[in-house]
Amino acid sequence: MGEINSKMQMSEETIENLVNSFRKLREVLLAGRKYVTVIRFELIRMHEIQSNLRQLSYFDVRGRLRLTLQLARVTLNLPMVVDIAMREDDADSDDEDDHRGGGHSSARSRDSARRREKTRVKLGRVKGRTKRGLIPPRVGAVIGLAIGALEMGERVL
Repeated sequence: MGEINSKMQMSEETIENLVNSFRKLREVLLAGRKYVTVIRFELIRMHEIQSNLRQLSYFDVRGRLRLTLQLARVTLNLPMVVDIAMREDDADSDDEDDHRGGGHSSARSRDSARRREKTRVKLGRVKGRTKRGLIPPRVGAVIGLAIGALEMGERVL
């Protein structure tokens, strides 16, 4: 880098940190893209249900109630779907880390492995704990019960 432009003097460590930062940014953007896709699918389902609800007559109480229950179920299910996707991503990244371990060839790669391990501890992705997600497990259980109750109400109608 110093040979190309003498005013920009960057050490190898600085360049390596920049490359690592760009890799992390790429991972975050790819994960965000997956979540946007999941959310988009659920929002399309909500829009379809709402369109069906608008097409019903005012006096079709049973149909309106069924679609309202369905809309409430899909709305409650939206954060659950994102939570499931986050937990699956976290489990996949832990599996990759387990397979990747082993003999590091240089001191630089050992240092980067230590930095990754420190980051993992900061993010709460410690082995033996529940995987990180959007919703705490107890809240997820309550939302799951509510979704189950709404599904039962749909089946009754």
